[in-house]
Amino acid sequence: MAYIFYDTETSGLETEFDQILQFAAILTDDNFNELESFEMRCQLMFHIVPAPSGLLTTKIPISKLTDKSLPTHYELIKQIQKKLLEWSPATFIGWNSIPFDEELMRHTFSHTLHPAYLTNTNGNKRADVMKIAHAASVYAPKSITVPINEKGNPFFKLKNIAIANGYNHDNAHEALADVRMTIQMAKLIKEKAPEVWQNMMKVSKKNDVFDMVSKQPMFSLTESGFGKMSHYIVTLCGMNGNMDAIVFDLKYDPDEYKSLSVEGLVKVLKGKNNPLRALKAHKQPILMPIELSTIKETLDIPHEELTRRVKTIKEDPIFQAKIEEAFAGRYEDKEESKHIEQRLYSGGFMSREDQSLALNFQNADWEQKLSIVEKIKDPCVKEFAYRIIFLEKPELLSTEIHNRMKEWKKDRLLTTNEVPWMTVPKALTEINEKMASVGQDDSEYLMEIKKFIEDLRNVEN
Repeated sequence: MAYIFYDTETSGLETEFDQILQFAAILTDDNFNELESFEMRCQLMFHIVPAPSGLLTTKIPISKLTDKSLPTHYELIKQIQKKLLEWSPATFIGWNSIPFDEELMRHTFSHTLHPAYLTNTNGNKRADVMKIAHAASVYAPKSITVPINEKGNPFFKLKNIAIANGYNHDNAHEALADVRMTIQMAKLIKEKAPEVWQNMMKVSKKNDVFDMVSKQPMFSLTESGFGKMSHYIVTLCGMNGNMDAIVFDLKYDPDEYKSLSVEGLVKVLKGKNNPLRALKAHKQPILMPIELSTIKETLDIPHEELTRRVKTIKEDPIFQAKIEEAFAGRYEDKEESKHIEQRLYSGGFMSREDQSLALNFQNADWEQKLSIVEKIKDPCVKEFAYRIIFLEKPELLSTEIHNRMKEWKKDRLLTTNEVPWMTVPKALTEINEKMASVGQDDSEYLMEIKKFIEDLRNVEN
């Protein structure tokens, strides 16, 4: 199966609210031989305030953000979607792509009326080389060199780990350069730790994860968080909807939890000594056969006892049902976000009728797009469509809708309320805080950023 290695450079880190500024992808065969590449930049949308810290990292010239010779964001997304469909089916893969680039792309596709789940539907799979590097560092530690940060923890930043393993590129934070670094790391791991690579590719699709955990009585689970790796020997003990498998940490004796009520198990879930974990089956969890793990030896629990604990759980459907009920009740009172950008997972799927209208919207000329919007039933989809027209052809909107869109733009840029996106006031505060701790070159660049962001206050332009 072919691979699509890809990377995004963005206006910030809020995947529901920031935008792609640059996208790059390389199509390879199964041996990572490059078949075709794609790279494209776009203009900054006029309601987006770029994060100063991000600009300081990438050092993108401010002039590129407003270069009118570049395509608009909407034009960029249409081209990305076209190219990725042309290359599919394939395994979509990047560096830290599942928690960030994938989420950004899903929300971006949704906000531009494209199918959101392109990378894991119609035969496509998705994987993350950083997760595979995490796995290699644990299960084949001699296969790659992992640098250590100032806190003494493994450091998996792409540029640093690529350099530590003999690969460097002067254009780090250029999307295409980062894609090539990612391919090099993938080649290294596949060559030096083939079992790790093969096992991680076996869990690149949700249903394959469910199949694995249901068939193996126990397996090794590794999770990364707060700069450290945590390891568990676990067994499947329930399901949480159609995304999560619930696993039991066999370090704990299930006999101590079997008599608890559902309410008691909910308290356990909130406590420190919690044996239950939600395994995100759609996010390529790091799962390995017990034979590859050295974790079992560190538990100092005889294999016979581990087997007994597994049997205790598997032969008690009432205990499993209580676990599932405890998990299901954790988020019952969670309110839907008031921001439509954050409703991708809570708002349900687009109706077939609206899907057809969204496709017609993409293919129609601008005058026709407006009439199509009026037929869309879903209020969120309709609002996103109006925003597209406002960003691209505002003169087509009625006075009422145009004025409403202008207020939306003003609020996005200037609000002083606590909001999850970057605003002009927040950006200026961040710049002022950074000015005291940067060198001369960064100080000059920060002043350029500050001037650019101050100009955004003139919303009417």
